[in-house]
Amino acid sequence: MRDMPSKKKDAAPNFPKPAEACFKAWMEYRRTFDPVAKAVDRVRAFIVEHEDRFELIGGESVDGKAGYKKKSDYLILPDVFRDEVCAGAKPEEIAAALERATYLSTSGKNRLKKQERIGGEQAYFYAVSDKILEAA
Repeated sequence: MRDMPSKKKDAAPNFPKPAEACFKAWMEYRRTFDPVAKAVDRVRAFIVEHEDRFELIGGESVDGKAGYKKKSDYLILPDVFRDEVCAGAKPEEIAAALERATYLSTSGKNRLKKQERIGGEQAYFYAVSDKILEAA
């Protein structure tokens, strides 16, 4: 019969630092290669950088308007979304990725834009939740 190993000798090593390093490496990889994470990062960066270009509903007009801020949504104008937010990428793919990540509000199934009434007129926007700013 073999000797039983002592508990002290076979105790599990302390893994917090290696596990933390592994997690950070995985998160960086995810941001780099995961299409949903890339889309979220792209849109979040645009909102943070251009927050002053979002007009508050009922507030003063802004120059170079990118859209509107309505309650907990950033309503991004379709041409701004296409030409600035998604520059070099396909807007439909970015919007679909945002929807998968639950940051995009839409007007219904199979729609990527949301219809909103602004100043008495109906228009379509990409409605991005402000929760995207908390994503890391």
